[in-house]
Amino acid sequence: MNRILPALLLILLFALQAFSQHGSVAYRKHGDTQFQHHHYQSAIEYYTKALNKSPEPGYLMLQLARCHIKTNQPVEAEKWFIQASANQAKFTIDDYYQYARVLVTLKKRSQADELLEHVVKMDPNSYQARKALSDLRDFEKYYKDSTSIEIDTLSINTSVAEFGPAYYKDGIVFTSARMEGPWRKKYHWDN
Repeated sequence: MNRILPALLLILLFALQAFSQHGSVAYRKHGDTQFQHHHYQSAIEYYTKALNKSPEPGYLMLQLARCHIKTNQPVEAEKWFIQASANQAKFTIDDYYQYARVLVTLKKRSQADELLEHVVKMDPNSYQARKALSDLRDFEKYYKDSTSIEIDTLSINTSVAEFGPAYYKDGIVFTSARMEGPWRKKYHWDN
């Protein structure tokens, strides 16, 4: 009897470990599916759940960074890029560009410069990397004539996100994040 109890406990421990890893894999698959269908907010939830017992946390952290970029959450994206890097995630060239964009958004130009220098060293023939680095170092050129432009609000502006105006008949049509009633669905990209 003394030998059976430790054996049972050992089997139970292995079963729990296998079950938790299976759960991690299932959450990752659900997250990947949501990500592929541009349901980024939902993907964030699944990837976060998958992180608990994941054998590949770097991949999940990189996916979380990508999702937070898509949902316009640069602070969260930076946090996950840092953690993904610490966990040896496999960054693509595009991931480095996205990370650099996040750093510029957060006004961390020197870090973005270092990151783009790294990309140029990885791929010295990349026109895109050299252009991004040049633009970052000479960003003032985009503001030279800004004093000659006057921006004013319209009476239709609200505090929510609105974009893409187009003339239509005697007015304009635009996209808005306004809630217009209880039956309106949220946009799956970012809720």
